[in-house]
Amino acid sequence: MKVLIAYAGKTGTTAKAASILSEALLARNVDVDTCDLTATPILPQGYDAVAVGGSIRMGKLHKKALSFLKDNRTKLLAFPLGIFCCRCGKDDTRALLSAQINAELLAHALSIVSFGGELDPSQQKGLDRFVVNVISKADHEGAMKPEGIQRERIQQFADTLVGTVHHG
Repeated sequence: MKVLIAYAGKTGTTAKAASILSEALLARNVDVDTCDLTATPILPQGYDAVAVGGSIRMGKLHKKALSFLKDNRTKLLAFPLGIFCCRCGKDDTRALLSAQINAELLAHALSIVSFGGELDPSQQKGLDRFVVNVISKADHEGAMKPEGIQRERIQQFADTLVGTVHHG
Protein backbone atom coordinates (compact mmCIF):
# COMPACT_ATOMS: atom_id res chain seq x y z
CA MET A 1 0.00 0.00 0.00
CA LYS A 2 1.26 3.47 -0.88
CA VAL A 3 -0.12 6.74 0.54
CA LEU A 4 0.56 10.33 -0.51
CA ILE A 5 0.53 12.99 2.19
CA ALA A 6 0.29 16.38 0.48
CA TYR A 7 0.25 19.39 2.81
CA ALA A 8 0.76 23.14 2.97
CA GLY A 9 1.49 25.33 5.96
CA LYS A 10 3.17 28.53 6.96
CA THR A 11 4.91 28.15 10.35
CA GLY A 12 5.85 24.47 10.55
CA THR A 13 2.95 23.04 12.55
CA THR A 14 1.35 21.36 9.53
CA ALA A 15 4.73 19.96 8.46
CA LYS A 16 5.17 18.55 11.97
CA ALA A 17 1.69 16.97 11.86
CA ALA A 18 2.36 15.51 8.38
CA SER A 19 5.59 13.99 9.71
CA ILE A 20 3.73 12.40 12.64
CA LEU A 21 1.13 11.05 10.19
CA SER A 22 3.91 9.66 8.01
CA GLU A 23 5.43 7.89 11.04
CA ALA A 24 2.01 6.50 11.97
CA LEU A 25 1.51 5.10 8.47
CA LEU A 26 5.04 3.67 8.31
CA ALA A 27 4.33 1.88 11.61
CA ARG A 28 1.38 0.25 9.83
CA ASN A 29 3.68 -1.03 7.04
CA VAL A 30 2.52 1.58 4.56
CA ASP A 31 4.83 3.13 1.96
CA VAL A 32 4.52 6.92 2.27
CA ASP A 33 5.44 9.89 0.10
CA THR A 34 5.20 13.28 1.80
CA CYS A 35 4.99 16.45 -0.28
CA ASP A 36 5.14 20.06 0.91
CA LEU A 37 2.84 21.75 -1.59
CA THR A 38 4.41 25.15 -0.88
CA ALA A 39 7.70 23.86 -2.30
CA THR A 40 6.88 21.11 -4.80
CA PRO A 41 3.86 20.42 -6.98
CA ILE A 42 2.84 16.77 -7.23
CA LEU A 43 0.22 14.73 -9.05
CA PRO A 44 -1.78 12.18 -7.04
CA GLN A 45 -0.96 9.24 -9.31
CA GLY A 46 0.21 5.77 -8.37
CA TYR A 47 -1.17 5.85 -4.82
CA ASP A 48 -3.68 3.70 -2.97
CA ALA A 49 -4.86 6.60 -0.79
CA VAL A 50 -4.23 10.32 -0.42
CA ALA A 51 -4.18 12.58 2.65
CA VAL A 52 -4.36 16.32 2.01
CA GLY A 53 -3.76 18.84 4.75
CA GLY A 54 -3.19 22.48 5.39
CA SER A 55 -3.01 25.12 8.01
CA ILE A 56 -6.07 27.21 8.81
CA ARG A 57 -5.44 30.91 9.17
CA MET A 58 -8.24 33.40 9.68
CA GLY A 59 -10.72 30.60 8.95
CA LYS A 60 -9.22 29.72 5.56
CA LEU A 61 -7.40 26.56 4.51
CA HIS A 62 -3.93 27.25 3.08
CA LYS A 63 -4.27 28.34 -0.55
CA LYS A 64 -1.82 25.68 -1.83
CA ALA A 65 -3.84 22.90 -0.18
CA LEU A 66 -7.07 24.35 -1.63
CA SER A 67 -5.49 24.60 -5.09
CA PHE A 68 -4.30 20.99 -4.88
CA LEU A 69 -7.81 19.81 -3.97
CA LYS A 70 -9.41 21.91 -6.70
CA ASP A 71 -6.89 21.11 -9.45
CA ASN A 72 -6.94 17.36 -8.73
CA ARG A 73 -10.61 16.91 -7.80
CA THR A 74 -11.35 14.25 -10.42
CA LYS A 75 -8.20 12.24 -9.63
CA LEU A 76 -8.81 12.47 -5.87
CA LEU A 77 -12.31 11.05 -6.27
CA ALA A 78 -10.68 7.81 -7.47
CA PHE A 79 -8.77 7.25 -4.19
CA PRO A 80 -9.63 6.87 -0.54
CA LEU A 81 -9.13 10.47 0.63
CA GLY A 82 -8.51 12.00 4.02
CA ILE A 83 -8.47 15.75 4.66
CA PHE A 84 -6.73 17.22 7.69
CA CYS A 85 -5.92 20.65 8.96
CA CYS A 86 -3.93 22.27 11.74
CA ARG A 87 -5.78 24.98 13.61
CA CYS A 88 -6.47 26.40 17.03
CA GLY A 89 -10.23 26.86 16.71
CA LYS A 90 -12.60 24.37 18.26
CA ASP A 91 -15.61 24.83 15.99
CA ASP A 92 -16.68 22.09 13.56
CA THR A 93 -13.91 21.44 11.02
CA ARG A 94 -16.20 19.94 8.37
CA ALA A 95 -18.53 22.95 8.56
CA LEU A 96 -15.58 25.34 8.28
CA LEU A 97 -14.22 23.57 5.22
CA SER A 98 -17.61 23.08 3.56
CA ALA A 99 -17.56 26.67 2.32
CA GLN A 100 -14.09 26.19 0.82
CA ILE A 101 -13.85 22.65 -0.60
CA ASN A 102 -15.93 21.10 -3.35
CA ALA A 103 -18.98 19.34 -1.85
CA GLU A 104 -18.32 16.16 -3.85
CA LEU A 105 -14.79 15.90 -2.41
CA LEU A 106 -16.06 16.55 1.10
CA ALA A 107 -18.66 13.81 0.74
CA HIS A 108 -16.01 11.46 -0.67
CA ALA A 109 -13.49 12.06 2.13
CA LEU A 110 -13.23 9.22 4.64
CA SER A 111 -12.07 11.55 7.37
CA ILE A 112 -12.04 15.32 7.81
CA VAL A 113 -10.27 16.27 11.00
CA SER A 114 -8.28 18.93 12.76
CA PHE A 115 -5.00 17.65 14.16
CA GLY A 116 -4.98 20.59 16.60
CA GLY A 117 -2.59 23.47 16.42
CA GLU A 118 0.11 25.60 17.88
CA LEU A 119 0.12 29.36 18.21
CA ASP A 120 3.66 30.58 18.74
CA PRO A 121 4.01 34.33 18.16
CA SER A 122 7.76 33.89 17.64
CA GLN A 123 6.97 31.86 14.48
CA GLN A 124 4.91 34.72 13.05
CA LYS A 125 6.12 37.73 11.10
CA GLY A 126 4.85 41.27 10.67
CA LEU A 127 1.09 41.63 10.62
CA ASP A 128 0.57 37.94 11.46
CA ARG A 129 2.54 38.35 14.70
CA PHE A 130 0.44 41.40 15.61
CA VAL A 131 -2.82 39.54 14.87
CA VAL A 132 -1.76 36.48 16.92
CA ASN A 133 -0.91 38.70 19.88
CA VAL A 134 -4.23 40.58 19.65
CA ILE A 135 -6.24 37.35 19.35
CA SER A 136 -4.39 35.76 22.26
CA LYS A 137 -5.06 38.73 24.51
CA ALA A 138 -8.73 39.08 23.47
CA ASP A 139 -9.58 35.37 23.76
CA HIS A 140 -10.96 35.42 27.32
CA GLU A 141 -13.05 32.26 26.78
CA GLY A 142 -10.14 30.19 25.47
CA ALA A 143 -11.82 29.42 22.13
CA MET A 144 -8.53 29.96 20.28
CA LYS A 145 -6.27 28.45 22.93
CA PRO A 146 -3.85 26.12 21.18
CA GLU A 147 -4.32 22.49 22.10
CA GLY A 148 -1.09 21.34 20.49
CA ILE A 149 -0.86 18.61 17.90
CA GLN A 150 -3.28 15.83 18.83
CA ARG A 151 -1.42 12.58 18.18
CA GLU A 152 -4.49 10.45 18.99
CA ARG A 153 -6.44 12.11 16.16
CA ILE A 154 -3.52 11.46 13.80
CA GLN A 155 -3.48 7.77 14.81
CA GLN A 156 -7.24 7.49 14.21
CA PHE A 157 -6.86 9.23 10.83
CA ALA A 158 -4.11 6.75 9.86
CA ASP A 159 -6.28 3.82 10.97
CA THR A 160 -9.15 5.09 8.82
CA LEU A 161 -6.99 5.45 5.70
CA VAL A 162 -5.26 2.10 6.11
CA GLY A 163 -8.40 0.22 7.15
CA THR A 164 -10.37 1.41 4.16
CA VAL A 165 -7.73 0.37 1.65
CA HIS A 166 -7.06 -2.99 3.28
CA HIS A 167 -10.76 -3.78 3.71
CA GLY A 168 -12.37 -1.75 0.96
